[in-house]
Amino acid sequence: MRNYTSWAGNLAVAIALLLAVVTVKKPSYAEVITSVGVENDGSVELSFINFSSEPINFFEHNGIKFMPDGTINAYETKTVRTAYGKSYAYSNSDKPDNKHPVLPNAPATVAVNNGGDTKSIQVVCGTTKGDIRMIIEPSWSPLGAGRFLHLVHTGYLDGCALNRVVPKFLTQLGIGTDYKQRSMYRSSSIPDDPPKGISFQPGTMAFAGSGPNSRSSEFFIVMPDTPQHQLDFFGTNPWETPFGYVEPDDVANVVAKWHSYGDMPPWGQGPDPSLIFPQDGYDYLKREFPKMDYIKTCRIGPDSEVKHDEL
Repeated sequence: MRNYTSWAGNLAVAIALLLAVVTVKKPSYAEVITSVGVENDGSVELSFINFSSEPINFFEHNGIKFMPDGTINAYETKTVRTAYGKSYAYSNSDKPDNKHPVLPNAPATVAVNNGGDTKSIQVVCGTTKGDIRMIIEPSWSPLGAGRFLHLVHTGYLDGCALNRVVPKFLTQLGIGTDYKQRSMYRSSSIPDDPPKGISFQPGTMAFAGSGPNSRSSEFFIVMPDTPQHQLDFFGTNPWETPFGYVEPDDVANVVAKWHSYGDMPPWGQGPDPSLIFPQDGYDYLKREFPKMDYIKTCRIGPDSEVKHDEL
């Protein structure tokens, strides 16, 4: 896929999944996923991603003991430049309950939750054609899932245009309504996640990108009736690791009904992303593409926890 973001940097590597169940005043499932990459200078970049709705305290070992080092808020990522031999920890309490030493040659994935699997997370988005339920799978693409959930949690996707709807191919979105925010995300990309061999189907979600390590805020949803050869081609670019999917019923009953103006230039006469990013970008969309569909709001949580009157 193509979009118009850029990011420099090389990050190779291994993913470690650390799931921690901790005790707070009310029952809560707190999960942090860590992503580790070795930089060109031999240092290690370590990202802690909080996939829970609770803030998590972060600790760094100073050679003698663990010391508090800030908080990772809900659905946010903390990245540190470090080295092998260092140790970090995280917890929902004031004690460093879940320790994470930085070690070479670690297993690709390590689950710490009595052998439990990474928890799927549901997101419900209201659109101008109806609601869609998304299942986000952090184990497929930890950094990608973390970025998407952060976009939802902060309200960035609310009001977002479905600006690239191409039947039997994809719908691409993620250029937000707020000019300052969408400008910020153009220069705020995340590293690629190692592929997990997840096959693409109608409804599969992945980030769009312009090259390695270019994932920012734009993502796509595979459309119904996409031919098999295209499904097989999705994911061949390193930035196209799936991070979730839209429920099949919603793909058939909602996604399939989104209005299409054709592909973006130069492949079609649809909306031009380079004209959406400027300050008057949404005026351009409303003036030139009046039938375009939009996201109304997105919320994290199952149907019973989402206030549909907001949608």
